[in-house]
Amino acid sequence: RPKPRPRIGILPLASSPLRTLPPTVTIALAAALAPRGEVVVCLNRLQHQGVLYGQAIAGQLPLGVSVIDGFATIGELLRAIDRFDYAVYADSGPAHMSKLFAAPGLAVYSSAPGDVLQGRFENLERWTIPFRGPHCAAPCGLAKLRKSADGRVGCMGSLGLALEDLPNVPGRSDAAVVERLQREPVPCLAELARDPAALVAAVVADLEARLAAA
Repeated sequence: RPKPRPRIGILPLASSPLRTLPPTVTIALAAALAPRGEVVVCLNRLQHQGVLYGQAIAGQLPLGVSVIDGFATIGELLRAIDRFDYAVYADSGPAHMSKLFAAPGLAVYSSAPGDVLQGRFENLERWTIPFRGPHCAAPCGLAKLRKSADGRVGCMGSLGLALEDLPNVPGRSDAAVVERLQREPVPCLAELARDPAALVAAVVADLEARLAAA
């Protein structure tokens, strides 16, 4: 049973900037959830984008919201997920780990389809960014960034190209690309960053429904 003041996690990072929640979204979620429970934002100091993310949200979270900048082992991360009464996840490894405990929460999907990735597991509510642009719509199906013939890295929307013009994925990580995509997210994430209200409302409604049903 959830506690009277539930422990709520926000795990915004994914392995790709295509699927990481923008910092402004984490700040908006934290502001909405802080009056409803003990909120913890979980990052990953071993990821370059995790370090940048910590810098982006520093000093902007509500009073009482704590930040864990990383976990020393996968076991520590698993124990943290198990202890959350509710959590909001990017489309990420931690979202998949939540299946092990039937841990309740909501997963946010951008480029990849949530129904395929979650499969038969129903512990997480699925929420997909309602984006449609001239070159793509969410979910477009990409799990990773793509590379154009002239060396640019991004997705169909950010590069303004069709999928058939982006047959390759980058061969190595590039800190400059990560930094650029945090400043200038791909179009579906940029739309979410501009207006996170629908996501915040969905998270609050899902949390309150689960608490009421417990």
